[in-house]
Amino acid sequence: MYQLATCTYTSVTDSQKNSLFKALASKSTYEVGLEFGFDKRYTTKRSIQNAVYRIYQEVLQNLDKFGIPQDTAELVQNVMAERSKTPSKTPVDMGEQALIEEGDTEAIVIGGRNKAGIVLHKKLDYLNRHPKMLMNENLATLAKTFGILFDKAQIIQGMATENIAIKAKIDDNMSVDDVKNALLKFREKTMEEKGRT
Repeated sequence: MYQLATCTYTSVTDSQKNSLFKALASKSTYEVGLEFGFDKRYTTKRSIQNAVYRIYQEVLQNLDKFGIPQDTAELVQNVMAERSKTPSKTPVDMGEQALIEEGDTEAIVIGGRNKAGIVLHKKLDYLNRHPKMLMNENLATLAKTFGILFDKAQIIQGMATENIAIKAKIDDNMSVDDVKNALLKFREKTMEEKGRT
């Protein structure tokens, strides 16, 4: 049995998400939520189910990251699909509405971000496969999209989104704090100049 110290959606480790996903092959979303201690954070059955369902969706969308084999994913997907056919309301039918009713802002925002990413990915994939449609797209819009995605990818990978070249020699007698302050002032000046252009 997995007990999470703080049972928020974002505090579940990738390893726990892997185990949670696999557990859905034999247990309901609510049972899995209880097994993983979600009842310590969420107050209603529906909110527990929704938290589990969000993790299920996250893992399903990135099987390699979570180390889930394709056959296991298909098994869990089939089981979840069968459960959704039952007349009772499940996270599949009620997920988003329940989040709104609960006021779970974090889950709504993260869910919206994930959906936007999926939709954008589908749109770009579609354009890539349909050259005639691609020709009708605005080049500036595509360039902005690329720029935003590039910056976000850099951030996710812990890399720089901007590089500042130092064109002046730094005095060897400056302390570390003096050097940092000089760099920050230089960066501010550079940003102001960029803002004017």
